[in-house]
Amino acid sequence: MEKKKNGTNNVEALGELKVVRELLDAKTKRGGDMYAYVLRYKTMVNGAEREIRVDFVAKDIGGYDMLDMIFLYGDEAFLDVREETMVDEDTNEERKYFVYEIWNVDEDAITWSYKVKPARESDKAKLNVILQKRALALDKAQKVAEASESGEAPAQNKKEG
Repeated sequence: MEKKKNGTNNVEALGELKVVRELLDAKTKRGGDMYAYVLRYKTMVNGAEREIRVDFVAKDIGGYDMLDMIFLYGDEAFLDVREETMVDEDTNEERKYFVYEIWNVDEDAITWSYKVKPARESDKAKLNVILQKRALALDKAQKVAEASESGEAPAQNKKEG
């Protein structure tokens, strides 16, 4: 699995989701620091700017050690969200589900990644809204980029009165 940080392509950069690690006031049983893993997204809602916060948790206790390693190079990492399909061997029924994976690349170009899960059902719902809004923004940015490459002016939305 080879993953690279995006360079200067603004259309591709729109597709990146970043998770930040935030220090909590709590300590582990061994006295170590505890962190929250958060995706923050600013958007307009009913004319006002709002920040949507999505919390992620490790799938198991050992996952927090892996997350610590992913965040060794700073308090920011990337999030991949993808849909996968599982086939029931007995019924041959397909079941689709989402995979959430936090990753980062170290100085040796090795990708460190770990599958996480949204902390609550409300986090899944908020993430769904973020993904839809980003898909719309990405589509719009791609159309603008294509129009600029072809020398055409992008279509304007005009209100007729």
